[in-house]
Amino acid sequence: MKLLTILLRDRGTAVHTGKQLREMFGEAAKVKVVLAGPAVTEGSVDGDLVVISRRMEELIRYVRPGTRVIVADRAVNPDQVRQLFVIPANSDVLVVNTTRELTEEAIEQLELYEVEGLRYHPYYPGIRDYRKNCPYAITFGEMDAVPPGEYRSVTDLHSRALSMEACVLIAKELGLYEQLRGKLAAGNIRPMVRLTQDLAKLHFKYAHTSEDLQKIIGLMEDGVLVLDQQMRPIFINPMAEKMMGAGAERLSALVEQLRAHSAEQHFFYRAGSDSYYVERISSSSGRERNTIVMLRDVRKIERIENSYRRALTEKGLVASYEFKDIIYRSAVMEELILTAREFARGESTVFLHGESGSGKELLAQAIHNASPRRSGAFVAVNFASISLSLSESELFGYADGAFTGARRGGRKGLFELAHKGTIFLDEIGDAPLELQKKLLRVIQERKVLPVGGSKLIPVDVRIIAASNQDMGKLVERREFREDLYYRLNVLPLYLPPLRCRREDILPLFRRFLEEFHVDSRELSKQVRSEIEGYPWPGNVRELRNVAEYVSNFARFDPNWPDRLHSVLHPPGHSGGARELQEEQRTQEPREESDDPRTVRAVLELLDRPPYRFSRKELTLELAREYGFALSESQVKGLVGRLKDRGLVNAVTGRGTFLQTAGQELLRRWRTQAESF
Repeated sequence: MKLLTILLRDRGTAVHTGKQLREMFGEAAKVKVVLAGPAVTEGSVDGDLVVISRRMEELIRYVRPGTRVIVADRAVNPDQVRQLFVIPANSDVLVVNTTRELTEEAIEQLELYEVEGLRYHPYYPGIRDYRKNCPYAITFGEMDAVPPGEYRSVTDLHSRALSMEACVLIAKELGLYEQLRGKLAAGNIRPMVRLTQDLAKLHFKYAHTSEDLQKIIGLMEDGVLVLDQQMRPIFINPMAEKMMGAGAERLSALVEQLRAHSAEQHFFYRAGSDSYYVERISSSSGRERNTIVMLRDVRKIERIENSYRRALTEKGLVASYEFKDIIYRSAVMEELILTAREFARGESTVFLHGESGSGKELLAQAIHNASPRRSGAFVAVNFASISLSLSESELFGYADGAFTGARRGGRKGLFELAHKGTIFLDEIGDAPLELQKKLLRVIQERKVLPVGGSKLIPVDVRIIAASNQDMGKLVERREFREDLYYRLNVLPLYLPPLRCRREDILPLFRRFLEEFHVDSRELSKQVRSEIEGYPWPGNVRELRNVAEYVSNFARFDPNWPDRLHSVLHPPGHSGGARELQEEQRTQEPREESDDPRTVRAVLELLDRPPYRFSRKELTLELAREYGFALSESQVKGLVGRLKDRGLVNAVTGRGTFLQTAGQELLRRWRTQAESF
C-alpha cells in the first residue's frame, strides 16, 4: 500500500486535511499526518508522496531528499460560503487564520465569490497592526485565534479542503487515478449537491429560489438542475443551460438516461460529441419529492489530467533550465542570448544549429521558460534515438486497437502531450523522409492523426527544432525535405562551438567543479592553460565530463593537475601546433588499430549516393571497391568508434551516414592530396 504523507504546520488544518484524504484514499493508500515542529528534524519526512499546502513551501526542508513532493492548493467549501450572505453589504470583515500566508490566500479565494460590498481585512497571530473595529469576523476552523472584540457575529467556515485539482494530482502521482476516478469526481461534487439540495427545499418552501444561493450556484463551473416528480425542470443554472443548449432535445435525452439509470447515483452520459459525469440526489419537502442533478463536462476532467501529464514520464515534459543558468562571458554568447530572449516572447518556430554537446537542449528549455508557454509542458524528442518503426506512434499517438499490443483506449502522442506548451525536435536532421512528410502536415495544419485513428486532433504547440548536421547539405542531397526545412528554420540561432568562445571555458569549468564539490577558487596557471588551450571537440558536454573525471580524485590527490594533461592528451596524440592537435582530436579516430586508409574508405563511401549504408552494405562495398576484407563485427566496431568522434552517425534500422565533422575531414584529405 502506498504511503501518502501530509506535512502541515497547524493541528486544526492537519486534522481536517487528514480526514479528507483518508476518506478519499483510505482504501488505496495509508495517510500519515506530520506536524512540522521541534520534534521533526530536517530531511526526515518521507513517503511515496509528500503533500504540502501552498504558501507553506518552506516546509520542504523537512522532506527527505529524493522524495516526491506536491504543493497543493486548498479551496473554500462552496456550501459554507452562503453564510457570508447573512453579513450586511458594505461591511468590514476580519479574516482570521494562523499565518499571514494562509490568511492572504483565504482572502484571495473569498474575493472570487464576489459577495456584494464585503471588505476583508487580515488577522493572524503576531500581526502588528490590523483593523480592530470590524463588526464581523470569519475564520477557518481557528476560533481560538480570533482576537477579542465587539463583534456582531463570528462565522466559522471550517478548514478549507484540498482542491479537486490537488486530489487528482495526488491520485495520478500515486498511480491510483483510474482506480479512484469516480470517487474523486463524487467527492468534489458532493458539497455542491448539498448546496443544491438546500436550494430545492427553499424553492418549495418559499416558491422561489433564494437569491443568495442563486449567486453561489451561478458561480459554479458545473451544471445544476432541479427536476420535479414528473422529471420536469424547475431550476437550471447558467452552466447547465449552456450544456443543454437552446433546444429541448438534450434535456429530454438526459431525463431518459436518468430513468434508465434509476438505480445509480452517478453515471457517465454522452450527448453528441460531449460527455458528462452525472450525479443525482433525491430531495423531499413535505409530500413533494424532487431530483437534483449535477453535470460535469468530462473534458474538464481530461484537461486536469492533461495538465499533469508530466507526472507520467521522467523525461521531456519539464524544462529545468532558464537563461540565468547559462554560463558565459563571451560577446558572441551575449548576442546569442539577447536574440534568444527576444525570440522567446513570440510563437514562431526556432531552429537551433550547433555541434553536438554545445548546449542546444539547455537553450531550448531556457526559451520555453521565458515564453508565454512557460506553464505548459516541455516535450523533447530525439530523432537520432527514436525507433523508425515506432516514431509515428510516439509522435502522433495511436487509437484503440491500432496494432497488436496497443494499449487499451489508445495513447496520446508527444505532440498532444505538448498541447499548450513546447515540443523540442532534437536532431531533426535524422528524421526519415517518410516521417518528414507527416511532420510537415502537422506543422502546417496544427492537427495530428493518431495511428489507426480517423479523427484529426487539434494541437496548440510551439516548435523548437535542433540539429548538429549541415542542414543545407542534407537538403542538397535530398535527405531532408526543403519545404519542411524552411518551415522549421523561421528563427535560426547558431550556437558557436566552445573552441570559438574560449572566454567561456574557464567559468564553465569552475561551475562544473563546484557542481562536483571540488574547490575551484584557486586554479593553477598550469590548469588554466591546459583547459583554455584545449580545442574541446565535444564542446560543453566534454568539458563537464572532464570536470567529473577530475572530481573523482581531486579531493585526495593534490597533484591532480598533472593528471589533467594525460586526460586531455592521451598517448598517440602528441602534436606541435594547436591546430594540428585540434584536427587530431576532432577528426582522427582515437584507436591506433584503425588504419587511416580504412577510415577514409568508409567516409568516401558515405559521401556518395545513397549516402546511407547498412553495416552489411558497408562490409561488401569496402571489400569490392577497396579490397578491405573486414567482418561485419569489425565494421560495426569501426563505425562505433567513428561515431564516438562525431565523424558519422549510425541509427538502428536506418543505416550509417556522414556528420559535418566527417565531411570536413574528407575535404581536408582531398585538399592535401591535390597539393601534392
